[in-house]
Amino acid sequence: MTAPAKIGHNNPPKPAKTYPALVCPECGERFTPTHHRAVFCSPAHAKAHNNRALAEGQRIVGLAKAWRAGRSTSDPKLKAAAKEAFGQLCRELDLLSSVDKAAGRMHPTELFRRRSIWGLLDR
Repeated sequence: MTAPAKIGHNNPPKPAKTYPALVCPECGERFTPTHHRAVFCSPAHAKAHNNRALAEGQRIVGLAKAWRAGRSTSDPKLKAAAKEAFGQLCRELDLLSSVDKAAGRMHPTELFRRRSIWGLLDR
């Protein structure tokens, strides 16, 4: 095991990195991140956002699947069900967006843009 490097003339202390201020997607407040991959102002806000996203996803995924699967069918009853699923999906998304807006959360398109730029869409 090697000894830790000592600070001296050959190993000067490194200056703390600073990152540009960001807006927390959960609360809408500006914060100064402590590392380059920070997205939220606190772990509690990250957890709240992720828990809500999981619950919202569970609400809409069945509707999205029904709409998608029924688009290409030749059965008129299934096509009608798919059309209704799409309408319900849109109503759900409108409701979720209005709740986020009322709570002062980041616009979903802006959040998507940021996550895309930072390579976080697969999380």
